Amino acid sequence: MERIELPAVVSMFDFDHGEGWISFSRVNSVKLDRYFTMVLDGHCSREMPVRSGTGVSIVDLQNDCVRLCLTDALAAKIELESEVEFTGQIPGDVAKDLRRLAELS
Repeated sequence: MERIELPAVVSMFDFDHGEGWISFSRVNSVKLDRYFTMVLDGHCSREMPVRSGTGVSIVDLQNDCVRLCLTDALAAKIELESEVEFTGQIPGDVAKDLRRLAELS
């Protein structure tokens, strides 16, 4: 399992209209980098360079971590391991969105 320390997790969902995204960010040597983004329909991407695909599920959600399971095809495409744990404080509103997103998966 790959563990990634993150300083920021932000979500913008409108579940009533079926749109929105969550972004897990980290600081690199130059700026804040949107490391991993997942949209409501399950599409995932990594920026710098852009890689994307579908096939993710939320396996575990705590106040200080989110663990995701990626299909082998998605993991290969976005160059992450098939199980990824993002660690860092998860704000209450984001945790609520993640729980709701997990229910939809």
